[in-house]
Amino acid sequence: MNSSGENLKEELGQLRASMVKLPEADGYLRLFDDFLEHHEFGLALVMVCDYLLEPAVPQTDAATIEKIHLLQVGLGIEDDYVERLQTKASLRDSR
Repeated sequence: MNSSGENLKEELGQLRASMVKLPEADGYLRLFDDFLEHHEFGLALVMVCDYLLEPAVPQTDAATIEKIHLLQVGLGIEDDYVERLQTKASLRDSR
């Protein structure tokens, strides 16, 4: 794997830490690890985002959302995960 692939793998591995150990995490973590192992970086990132959007998962901090955004840009992914994570964070902040 080239160095950019190694960097992506490392950055995604750091995001894995944001998937705190709740019962909801198990399936996401298995899929994340499988996607990462097979260099399916975009799908691994989707697993992180789907997990972080689970209602039982605490809000995501701005630094993590920014890291997700930068990875999306780098991978050429266009979706609404960052916006949805920001909305979830702002809804919790307003309570």
